[in-house]
Formats: sequence, structure tokens, C-alpha cells
Amino acid sequence: MAKADKTKQAAKPKAVSSAVPDEEDLSEYYLGVFQYPLAALLFAIGVWVVFFPSPEVGKYVLPVLIQMAQSCQDIVDATGLVPASMRPDKEITVWSAIPLSIFMFFGILIGQTTITRLVSKYAGEEATKFGECMGRVLYYGPMFFVALAVIDLEDIWPNLDNCWVKTGVIPQTIEVQAYYVFEMSYYIGGIFVHIFLDERLSDFYIMLLHHGATVALIMYSYMEHFHRIGLLVLMVHDVSDIFLDSAKCFHYVKIEILSTVTFVNLIVSWILYRLYFYPFYILENVFVSALEIIENPPKSWTFYRILLGFLQILHIYWFYLILKVAQNAVFAGGLRDVRDSGDGETSETKKKD
Repeated sequence: MAKADKTKQAAKPKAVSSAVPDEEDLSEYYLGVFQYPLAALLFAIGVWVVFFPSPEVGKYVLPVLIQMAQSCQDIVDATGLVPASMRPDKEITVWSAIPLSIFMFFGILIGQTTITRLVSKYAGEEATKFGECMGRVLYYGPMFFVALAVIDLEDIWPNLDNCWVKTGVIPQTIEVQAYYVFEMSYYIGGIFVHIFLDERLSDFYIMLLHHGATVALIMYSYMEHFHRIGLLVLMVHDVSDIFLDSAKCFHYVKIEILSTVTFVNLIVSWILYRLYFYPFYILENVFVSALEIIENPPKSWTFYRILLGFLQILHIYWFYLILKVAQNAVFAGGLRDVRDSGDGETSETKKKD
């Protein structure tokens, strides 16, 4: 018996030594001599995504979205609850967002749970947050390129005035319909994910308001045929979200060198897309050029523009939080979501959509 006890005691150090080290930065532990080449490669990919993205990438994903959206429309048609008169000019209606958003919710739930279990060994207590962020990366990544593909098909860049030519007359293509319904369903499902699944941060209600405003904007622009400007609005939001959640994922598994590089890409994309392109191109076009082209705007046109302006206020507020994170990284020695509760009892880190 004594000999067996000694054998068990001798085995214990091996179990400890095989565990992930309890350190703040495990970049060298995971990546070794490859950490700097990988960081350079990640930065180069970020530069490509921000400055030279290709619409051709999204065209490979579009057929899948179209098939899924049409299948959800078939489900709606099979119920007989929506008469044909309520879908006069669209193959895919807003009603298809009902089953699709349900699928989205449970898909997000299953995906986040699976990812959390897979990384629990490496992320520890941060595994749940990692699952939330990685789920969003896997969505926003493809959807950014899908948005570019649809924008390319609609021919609205760089001439944004094409967004308003024959507004309400030009029928929406099947690509526009599928993309719009997918985004609408994601944000509808995202409201329930935000309320029931995600951990709560200090800006919980601001995020909830953001989700609600986004759904309203998507639905309004889809039904009023303002889909072309809507495509641009959705695109500028998706690109920054890729880097935001990717940076958090690397941080949660303590690969800080990749987290820092991705965070730099986030700042660049946020400035370029949300603080420059959105206000000086999209909002300028909505508030100035559109009024010169649209002859009889709908009565709710003013409300639509107010919501678009509200999004820019959120962009500035969130960029302030991003700068605070950067300040902490420089002076406090690490990236940390400033929206986390400061009492240490709850660890809440979720990203801004």
C-alpha cells in the first residue's frame, strides 16, 4: 500500500506540468518562435480586409444564403398564415425572418455552447465569453464579404447617388432579399441572445436599444425599397465587428500578441468605416443628396434619418470606450473590456454589434 501511495504522489507533478500555465500572456507558450511571423501575417490579413476586400469572396456564400432564405419562405407559405397579396413583389418576404430568426437563436445557442466546451481548457473562466465572441466572428466575417458582393451587383459604389435612382420602382433582386432577411433575422435573434444568453455589461440597455434600432432600420429600408443605402450601412458595421471580437478571442486564450495586432486593425477599421465613411459619405448622402433625388419621400423618412444619425452617436461613444481600452493597454499593461463590472464578482464581456 505504501508503495502504491508513493506511485500516486509521483504521478501528480506530471498532471500539473501538462496543464496550461497560469500566466497573463501565453503567446510564446502556444506559438513559440512563430508568434512574430503569425502576428505579421494576421496584420497583413487585416490590412487586406480593411483596404482591399474582394466582393468575389462573398459570391461563393450568396447561393447558400439564398437557399436558406427561400426554404424559410417555403415554411411561411406552408402555414397559409400570410396571403399572397402581402408579398406582391418579393420572392422572400419579411415574414420569412420569423422561422429564420428562430433557427438563428438556437444556432447561436448551440454554436456558443459547443465552442465554449472546446476552449474551456485554454480559456478557463473566460470560455463562455470566448464562445460568444467567436460565434460573432463566424457570422460577421462571411456576411461582410456577402455585403460587398451584393453592393457590387447593385452598382452603388463609388456613386452613392445610385442608391436613390428610381427608388421604390426598381425591384429587389433575390440576392438583396436573401441578404436582407438574413441580417434582419440575425438581429432579431440577437435581441433574445442579448437578453437571455449574453453576460450583461454596463452598456446592456444601450446595446439593446442598438439592436432594436438596427431591426427597425433593416425592416424599414427593406419594405420601402431603400435597400441600397441599407447595404452600405450594414457593411460598415460588419467589418469592424470582425476585428473587435477576434481581438477578444485572442485575449481570452491569452495570446496577447495576436490580440494586440487585431486590436490595432480594429481601431483602423473603426476610424475608416464608422467615423469617416459612414458620416461623410453615407449620412451626407442620406441628408443631402437623397433630398435632391427623391421626389416624394415617405412620411416616415424623417424618423429613418434620425435612426441613422443615432447610430453615429453610438459609434462615437463606443470609439471612446475603445480608446479607454487602448489607454489601459499602454499604461496598465493589458487589454481589458472597460464595460466589465469592476467589482470582480461578475465577469461580463460582450461585444458591440
